[in-house]
Amino acid sequence: LSGLKPAELAKGSPEAAQGAVRLFDLVARGNTSLPPALLVARILLVAAAYPDQSARILDAVDDFSRQYPDARERTLVQTAESLLARDDATPGLRYLRAAADRAPELSGLLLSEWFRLTVIRGDAEDVTWFIAQCDPPTILGILQDRRTSPIDLGATPDAQRAEVAYQLGSELNSLERREQAVTAYREAIRLSPRHAWANNNLGYLLLEDGHDLATSEAMIHIAFEQLGDDFHVIDSLAWVRYKRGKLADVPASPSTPAQEGAVSLLTRALALSKAQALEEGEVIDPTIAEHLGDALWRTGARDDAQAAWRTALDS
Repeated sequence: LSGLKPAELAKGSPEAAQGAVRLFDLVARGNTSLPPALLVARILLVAAAYPDQSARILDAVDDFSRQYPDARERTLVQTAESLLARDDATPGLRYLRAAADRAPELSGLLLSEWFRLTVIRGDAEDVTWFIAQCDPPTILGILQDRRTSPIDLGATPDAQRAEVAYQLGSELNSLERREQAVTAYREAIRLSPRHAWANNNLGYLLLEDGHDLATSEAMIHIAFEQLGDDFHVIDSLAWVRYKRGKLADVPASPSTPAQEGAVSLLTRALALSKAQALEEGEVIDPTIAEHLGDALWRTGARDDAQAAWRTALDS
């Protein structure tokens, strides 16, 4: 029993593990001097037998920790590894959240892992549950410690939770877990309808996935109203207008304001990207140059389009 491995336990059925726990307890009854390795093995069996019962598993950890307090952290982590070795990560993610409450001295480590593993392995339901169950100031503080640029900590509880949802969505999007990212961005917007970056990123994802272009443009425009000097947002707005065939500027009329077309927007976005790249010693964003080339080509400006594409290739 002391040689049980998390991966081995994950392959067995809960029913088999439940039988093993009963057998273990029967053999151990009356024996008060079991070695720590066997007691840890029992905890892992309890986790395998009742993976959805975080409280029951943590009760077993607490019983063990009263005898061996120095082994508490290692046992909490080992139990999490056992649960997360399963094909379904949900029990392990729920356990990490519950363990953070039981072991406040380790909450930073456990909550950080909960966030990281939700990004890597969580499904859409796990993403929604994380956003609803986390403590936003704590999570945002953990994330801020890893960043050089400031995170918007939000002025209200809903705004803070929306920022957590946006940060989670961005991490998911970076791993191309698009379904989960969309779930997170939608939660951010539900909590804070004018969250600029959540609207921009969700609008762009929906645009790329072929969803309703008018809806995408409306979302991106919310971001543009607040972040009109950010070349990423300008590029998003330009690209949805390109997809809708709005290439040239539209002058104002008595009933509608003037509207920049894709070419003007992308030209401005590329200039801003070049300025930032020069200032920070980096390369320009090649996607913007590529988008500009596509837009120019459709207008018939073939030489300018090819120049923009060369810029993209050289970046």
